Amino acid sequence: MRVVSGCLVTGNYFELLGVQPEVGRFFQATDEHGPNSAPYVVLSNDLWRRAFNADPGVVGTTVRLDKEPFTVVGVASVRFHGTEHFVWPDYWIPIVNGGEEFLRTRTSLSVTVLGRLKPGVTPQQATDNLNAIAAQMAKEYPETDSGLPVRLSESRKSWRA
Repeated sequence: MRVVSGCLVTGNYFELLGVQPEVGRFFQATDEHGPNSAPYVVLSNDLWRRAFNADPGVVGTTVRLDKEPFTVVGVASVRFHGTEHFVWPDYWIPIVNGGEEFLRTRTSLSVTVLGRLKPGVTPQQATDNLNAIAAQMAKEYPETDSGLPVRLSESRKSWRA
């Protein structure tokens, strides 16, 4: 048994970042069909090397994370460590596998939203749009969303690995 940690991400996470797998494939938005519908895992390159001796045959096998079975669909490139600044996850799984209660709970989630500006959209326009969304969410969910800060943070970093 190994102690590992990972990230819950949306099905389009890897596509948005434009990264390619070292081995296998990444899960996609089309793999998700509701809570617990995408029992897939992408391994970090480091975990693949440490725990699986860089065996490409790991793709298609089942691993257990917190006693739950997940099918290994791919391995991230050696240069890709995710989008967290201070943590390099050992794996990524689709957020839909967090469970129905997890997905519905508004008070225990810490979510980072990533996106790209459409051509012709300025950072100010995007900020205004985010603020409008935050105001609407605060109206709909005043007990949990009122006063939450929204900030557009631009990055020039290329995630392509």
